[in-house]
Amino acid sequence: MCTYQGERFLERQLASIAAQSRLPDELVVRDDGSTDATVRLLEEFAAQAPFPVEVGVNPSRRGPCLNFEGAMAACSGDAVALCDQDDEWAPARLARLEEELEGPRRPGLVFSDATVIDSSSRPVGLTAWESVGFGAPDVARVNGGHAFEVLSERQRAHGGTVTGATLAFRSELRDLVLPLPPWMAEPRPALLHDAWTALLAAAVGPVTAVEDRLVGYRRHDEQAAGLPASPRTLAPLPALVLGRAKLSSVVDRQSRQLQWSSAVLDRLRAAGGPAAGAAVADLEQRVEHLRARLGLPSGRLRRVPAVVREMATGRYRAYSSGIRSVARDLAR
Repeated sequence: MCTYQGERFLERQLASIAAQSRLPDELVVRDDGSTDATVRLLEEFAAQAPFPVEVGVNPSRRGPCLNFEGAMAACSGDAVALCDQDDEWAPARLARLEEELEGPRRPGLVFSDATVIDSSSRPVGLTAWESVGFGAPDVARVNGGHAFEVLSERQRAHGGTVTGATLAFRSELRDLVLPLPPWMAEPRPALLHDAWTALLAAAVGPVTAVEDRLVGYRRHDEQAAGLPASPRTLAPLPALVLGRAKLSSVVDRQSRQLQWSSAVLDRLRAAGGPAAGAAVADLEQRVEHLRARLGLPSGRLRRVPAVVREMATGRYRAYSSGIRSVARDLAR
């Protein structure tokens, strides 16, 4: 668990952890320098919890992602379940995730759906998967052995899919996941710690999507990052003539995609081993495509041959939005 100025909802979350049908073997908390009652509440909970609780306070602010890095590194169990300070767990959350981790697929990472709740713990009529547009076909593909393809393509097209508050992973993957890239300390990183963890896990082994709603995911006005307020849908076909602001947004999105794709590729290459072969090959092509698009000449006529060459590789269809992206590159 990571905390920062979390006194408002923390007690409800701690109570839900203590009420698990399968209690955690330990709770490791990293606080990012709270000045409210957060640390006091944690210490009071640690004094009476029916399992060991380790509370550490960072000497300086690290931000959400790198704070989770410290917490994950300090865990000693066979599996690590991430926890936000402001949610509420269903009583069977840990038992259900453990069941999947120990099941016949032996996944390296599992994640579940969640019920989105408001500041008063009332459901808002939306699930976590609905809010990110993760539907039954996606679930079937993930559970059918195509998790990396699904998660990497959805990361490109829509943003993150796996919410950290719903995931658990085998601790043997920690050497692959950690350390997190330094750019995750930025206010608006290209990838968050949960998406990074899920992509790497999916690159080297099975991932299981659990359809049960095992978390009450709280959406409120004080959270650092959160799920969309309404179901995510595909963007409409963009205009062929892009204004400067729109063009800048497109280039920024491509640059961010290149950053996270390159980082995941570099980590998998450094880890070695045959398990990630398909993911490495996919990322190599994705990176080449993004570099080709970002490196297009400024003049439209000079750009045409480069776009045509990139079309011939088939990568516009595989790693962008097909003809829409071609039109965008020719018109900008």
